[in-house]
Amino acid sequence: MKEKWPSRRRCLGNRSSGDAGALSRARAQLSDGLLMYMERGAIGAAAPNIMREFRNRQNHHGMECFRFNWSYALFQVPGDGMADRFGARLVLAGAIAWWSAFTAGTGLSFNAISLAITRLLFG
Repeated sequence: MKEKWPSRRRCLGNRSSGDAGALSRARAQLSDGLLMYMERGAIGAAAPNIMREFRNRQNHHGMECFRFNWSYALFQVPGDGMADRFGARLVLAGAIAWWSAFTAGTGLSFNAISLAITRLLFG
């Protein structure tokens, strides 16, 4: 008789076949993505105060977002190569450390130019 629903072991993979840690890696990637998503939401919520403090116009803030998005997209390729070479766990740990440092650096920016450089390197 054919099973109607696959067993839990088959859904998560057979751990004895080299899949050990797949679930923990998935959790780490999920938490990493959640952390980065929350930062993007925080910078969006803080944007009016940042623009007022640095006397930026809306188009300057748009350029900061543009710099961040393009540098983020461009670093995906070398990041993928580093993950293949050094392993995803090490690269994700480095990405979280880099992200955390530049989150703090965003708060420590003292003028519009330092904020623009920080956001460019942030990506």
